[in-house]
Parts: sequence; structure tokens; C-alpha cells
Amino acid sequence: MEHRYDNVSMASIYLHNLVIHYMDKVFIITKVDPDRYCYMDMFTDVCEATLGNQPSTMGMVLTMHCAMLGFGDLMDVTSTDDVLRMFELYRRISNIHVFLGASEIDSGDVGDNVIFDKECDFSVDDERRVGSDNENTISACEMIASNLGGGRQENNDVLSDYQSNDDFDFISNSDSDDECDDINRFMCGKQFEVQEGMKVSLEVGMLFGNVTEFREALRDYIIQEGFEIVRDKNEKARVTAHCSGEGCLWRIHASPLPDGVTYKIKTFQSEHTCVRATKNTNATSAWIAKKLAKRLRANPTMKIDGIRSEIRETYGIETSKKWQLYRARVKARDEIEGNHGKSYNKMYVYAEVVRETNSGSLVKIEYDRLSLNVNPTFKRFFICFEAMKNEFLEGCRPFIGLDGCHLKGPYGGVLLAAIALDENNRLFPVAFAIVEGETKESWNFFLHYLHTIIGTVTHQRPMCFMTDRQKGIVEAINEIIPEATHRVCCRHLYNNFKKRFPGLKLRNFFWVAARAYNNRVFNFAMDKMKRERKEAYEWLMEKPMHSWSRHAFDPKVRSDHVTNNMTESFNQWIGDLRDKPILTLVDSIRVKLMDRIQCRYEKACSWESLVTPKIKRKMDVIKQDSRTCVVVFAGGEEYEVTEGSSRFVVNFDAKSCSCRAWEISGLPCKHLAACIARKRANIEDYCDGYYSKETYLKAHGGIIHPLSDESTWPVGNHNQVEPPPLRRLPGRPKKNRRREPDEPTPGSQSRRSSTIKCCIWRNGTLQLCDAHADWEKGWEKIFDRVAGKKLASVRNRVGKLALTGCVQDFEDMKKRTVIWDSPPAADICRLGLGSR
Repeated sequence: MEHRYDNVSMASIYLHNLVIHYMDKVFIITKVDPDRYCYMDMFTDVCEATLGNQPSTMGMVLTMHCAMLGFGDLMDVTSTDDVLRMFELYRRISNIHVFLGASEIDSGDVGDNVIFDKECDFSVDDERRVGSDNENTISACEMIASNLGGGRQENNDVLSDYQSNDDFDFISNSDSDDECDDINRFMCGKQFEVQEGMKVSLEVGMLFGNVTEFREALRDYIIQEGFEIVRDKNEKARVTAHCSGEGCLWRIHASPLPDGVTYKIKTFQSEHTCVRATKNTNATSAWIAKKLAKRLRANPTMKIDGIRSEIRETYGIETSKKWQLYRARVKARDEIEGNHGKSYNKMYVYAEVVRETNSGSLVKIEYDRLSLNVNPTFKRFFICFEAMKNEFLEGCRPFIGLDGCHLKGPYGGVLLAAIALDENNRLFPVAFAIVEGETKESWNFFLHYLHTIIGTVTHQRPMCFMTDRQKGIVEAINEIIPEATHRVCCRHLYNNFKKRFPGLKLRNFFWVAARAYNNRVFNFAMDKMKRERKEAYEWLMEKPMHSWSRHAFDPKVRSDHVTNNMTESFNQWIGDLRDKPILTLVDSIRVKLMDRIQCRYEKACSWESLVTPKIKRKMDVIKQDSRTCVVVFAGGEEYEVTEGSSRFVVNFDAKSCSCRAWEISGLPCKHLAACIARKRANIEDYCDGYYSKETYLKAHGGIIHPLSDESTWPVGNHNQVEPPPLRRLPGRPKKNRRREPDEPTPGSQSRRSSTIKCCIWRNGTLQLCDAHADWEKGWEKIFDRVAGKKLASVRNRVGKLALTGCVQDFEDMKKRTVIWDSPPAADICRLGLGSR
């Protein structure tokens, strides 16, 4: 008859599992090598597995017995020879069943604060503590030994019946689902969980997902309680620690369950006899970064002092090292926004996701690869969303400002942007790119793909670019889009002009010439400049007039802008993103554009006028200014308008005015507005179609489709992309923009006037200057009317009154007059009405 035994094979077993039976519980010691195992190894492992939560003050007598195969009896294991004999008996069986007996010989003094696992019962009266003398244990041993012995049995299901018996907590070594059910028997206890804002609490029997989770919980606990620990054992198999305070009784021990992963606290004594400390070496920069991640997400600009205060108030610890807080902030930002270096490798997948969700969008990445043996290095990135492209072509004027701003991350770079203006004269970003710097090659890369978007420039739809004449941009425009016209920002042009030719008069002449809509005003200003300084006139006339003066602009562009402030505004709009990783930077701009377009579209749906709000307000001002013009009807659609000593001709059929403001900007001038008022027509009907509500809705009707979370993106099938070379300049990195020598700092106001103190208080008497002395009778009249008292009595009650500045007229003096019952001198100084 054929015999079947589980875990039995004809070949010898190289590694065994010790199945320890103790107090109706089963503990497993896995992967025991019989060639390297002695009695002391077995005794130590068995005690650690079964008695890890036993108090050290309790005396125990331990006995180990091994079931003998085929004899239904037990063998005492008391020496290394017995261990070798045990392995010989089980040489073809993987699981060796060992029965542990324990009896208490001395209860000892156990501290009140020592807590034991509730699953363990060490009552002396419990018969289960008898060990090998327990009849149930003997019968169990006999059944296991007889079933593993291999005698000829008529019933072949004996071992199967044993495995299905629930009297013993045997954990099967098979791959069946019963193994998980048996392991779950040991996972009885409170699972560790900390709610936000609650304190960390530990107790015996508490379960943790793994050793890492336990270590983190232990770190949070000791920082919370304010003490240092000494880690006696800090291994994957066990963690034991005690308080570093001299004589302190605090101690904790934890080890994994039979599954080898789940951690459980076996011993924990919570009493402290040491003094709480305010400094803790466990509060590392990584720990601080983890705890402050949520607050830094809400406040990315949190200062170092704010972080220190937050740690002190929340956790009661002091961090004296400032560099530790700097590192914590950097690590927290990497966790929130992503790592700068790793984000370059994600741009390939991001481009694929954008192309898939926003079909028609143009996304290009350029790499630099020295050879096939090295990974490619990120070089340039270009992106234009389908919605922005279509809306620009359908609704915006053919006028684009080009500019670049430096990124503030560790790898540097420059963000190039093409910014147009919508019908409401607001920013409309068309495309942007991230390149290594402002060079001719990088501008060629940007303009090449920008030309792909805007298409071929024709006579019916010309294209005009405005720049600051950065390095290589003029050459790139002439090479990539030679048919487009080019304007120069007059603010940058004047900065170069004033370095050579300073002076207030020359500045006024320059701006009058730049903003002149016709040749008459332009020639008048330039003649004045020529008479003032001929070199300035010649320097400016060398520049092409169509690039800086309004009167020479192409009227089909319908834009009278002489500065490139729109790109400066865009740079400020993304100012808080310029130090982010490249992936966060690009995606944050996408989110801002997505939100901005839809918000504008929703507001525009409720407009009642034919034109956009900004244009409507501008038309209201023009209509008010037109009231000073005298209109004479000439017949047909022609009018003659007189403004002061100048006369202008308005022709509705030709859509022109001799001042040329209507022709260049597409908006009615005040001369045209006067004629429209005479015709009793609506001025909004004469605005160009680029400023209409209908065109505005068409330009903002597209959608930039949202993207899912980064965790749901597909895995990129591409080579590892390395970040650009790290270039660190000497000194601390600059965060603020480099300003012109005469440009004021933000928040400061240039003082155009100064206060002269001409009256003083001396020896209890107010000493007036000549101008104030002449007006003393006027002061008396004012005080009499306001307070009903003479000036002398008012001075006595006030006690102190000092006036600043000279009074020029009686009305100005009345505005400066204030009466106090008893004003402190500090209030007088604070209000700017007086001084000591």
C-alpha cells in the first residue's frame, strides 16, 4: 500500500523549520541549517520566539522535547548531541515539531509599570504551564509523532485529518490559502494609527506594518516625549532600546511575527525618571521635512524663522543649527514639487500625455547626446497647446512680444515666451520654451516651431514681433521669419539712449517722437531734439523708424504699442514658479492658462456692450475729450474737425483721420468721436473687429484639457534623460531681477520734493517765519471760526504746535489747519502736520 506524507521526500532536507508548540500556540523558526546549529543556538531562538515578552525578573525552568518519528514518544533535547540526533530523525522532513515546557520557580519583584501581552497568561494555577507533564500536550505529541512515523496505516488521510484539526495552531508550510489563515492568528492586537493633531501612543501588543513603520513611530514618540534613547538592537529581526537618561527605567522591545514582516511590541515599560530635554538628535532634517510638508505646501515661501517657531510650538524642541532647517526645507520642497534633477527624465512622458489629451498641441524636446554609450542630456523644450494656437489665429491681433526670463533652479536655464494681446488688451500666451540660454541657436529653435504654429505670413495678415533686442533674436527673426516686421521696445531703447545723451529735455523729445501718430508731430519733436543736441538726433535717426515710432507702424497690425511690457508682465505672472522643477514649472503654467481662459470666457458671456470692457472705458474717455472739438460737415462721409489751432480731416468711407490714430490702433480717435456724436451713432460700431465681444468669445472658447495625476501616467519607453550640466556661479544665487541704475526698488517712491521746516517751537513760544507771520491774522480768523477761540489761547491749550512748509494761499492754509484738545507731539509728527 502506498503511503503519503506531507513535507516528506526521499532526499535529505538542507534547511528545516522548527515548529515550537507552547501554551496552545505555535511559533516558527525558519531556515535552520543543521550543519551550523548547536544546542545553544536552538535554546536562544526558542526563548526569543516564545518568551520575548516575559519579564526578566521571573525565574523559569524550560524543557524542550522533540517528537520521535514512528515511536509516538518524545525525545528530550538537552545537548548538542540531542540536536544532531533530532536533525537525523527529520532528515527527510522539513518541519521539526518541538514542544516547550516551562514552569515558574520565582515570581520576583515585577514593576507596576511593566505591561505584558494580554494574549499570554502566566498564572501558576493554569495547568497549561505544566509543560511536558500536561496530558493534552503528551497526547498531541504522540499523535504528531505517530502520524509522522510512517507506519502502514489502513487510512491514508491521517495526516490530512491532522492538518485540518483546529486543536493546535499549526502553521502549514504549503502554498495553500490555509497558510494566510494560520498567520492571521498571530496578528491579534491594536494596529498602530495616528490621527492628525493627536499624540503618538505605544503599548504592548501594538502591530506595525513593518520595521520601518515601527522605527518612524518610535522616533515620533521619543521626540514628542522629549528624551533620547540608546538602541541596543536595531536590526530587521528585532529592535530594542532604552532611555539614555541615567537610571531611567524606560525600555521597549519589538520583533516580527511569524510572517517575518509585521512588527509587534513585545515589551514596553513607559515610566520615565529622567528630565525632559528641549534638544533631540532624532529630529533630523528629513524628519522635519516630513512633518512640515503640509505647511510648506500651503506656504511655500515660509522663512527659516517661521519653520523654527513651528517646530518649537508643535513639538517642543529647539533646533539650534540653521543649516538643518535649510536642508529640511529643500527636502520638503523636493517631496512636494519633485526633484529638480529627476524631473527632466519625466518630460518625455509628460509630452506624450499632453499630445494624447490635447490633440493638435505641439510639444518638442531636444536632447544633447555625445555618443550612444551615454544617456542623452536635456537641452530644450517647446510647448504650444492646441487651444492657444487656434484662439490666437482666430481672434488675436498679429502682434507678438518675445522675451526670456532666467530660471532660478539649480540647473538654471531661460524660459522664452511668445505673448500676444487679446481683444481686451490682456496677456495671451501663445507658446513658451525652456532653453539653455538666450543665444541665436536657442532663439532659432523657438522661432522655428513658433513659425510652424502661426503659419506663413501674408500681406493680408502680416506678423509683427516686438523684442528687447536680446542676443541673437534679431538675427533669428530675419533668418526664420524674414517677412515679419520687427519692433523694438522703446523703454529699452531709451535706456541705451540716455546713457549717451542724458537730460530731461531729450527724454521728453524722445517719447513725443516715439508716440507720435503722424509725421507732423514726429518731425516737430525731432527738430527740437536736433536743435538741443545734434548727436542725439543722428543716433536716433540711424534706427529704422518703423521699429520704434508709431507713425511708421504697419496699420494692418492694429497695435500702437511702443513697449514690450506685456512680456514683462508675463514674467511677473509666473515669478513664483521660476524656482520650481521643470515639470512643476511647465504643468503649473498649463494649469494657470487653463483656469485663466475659462474664467475670462465665463465673464465675457455676461457683457452687454459690443466691445470689451477696457475698450469701452477707453471710448468713454475719448468721447469726453471730443467735446472740445469743433466739427464741420463737408458732405458725404467727410468732416473737418478743429482742435485748438489744428485741423483734421475725417473720412468714414476710407476709415481714416489725418491724425492717423484710428488707422494705426483700430480705435476711434477723439476727432472721429466728435463726428460720430454729430451723426448720433454708436462709437462702438466703429471699433475694429479685433476689439469686439464676439471675437473675444471666439478667442477664449477653446479648452486646455486637464491631465490626470502623475502616478497614472504610462511608463516611458525611453532612455534615461540626464539633467543639463550643473553650473554654479560664485556667491549666493541671485533671486531678484537686475534693475537699471535709475530704476527704483519695488515699494519705494522716489522723493520729488522735500519738506522745509520754517517754524520752530522755542522757549514755549512758536517762532514763525516771515511768510507765516504775514498770515497770522488769517490764522486767527480760521481758529475763531473752527474753535471759537483766539490763536493765543489755542496755543496755550495745545502746548506745542509746529508748522511745516510755507503757506502759499489762504485755501491751502485752511487744509493744513487742525485743532487738538491736547495732542501729543508724537501724533503731530506721525500725521505730518508738525515737528519738534
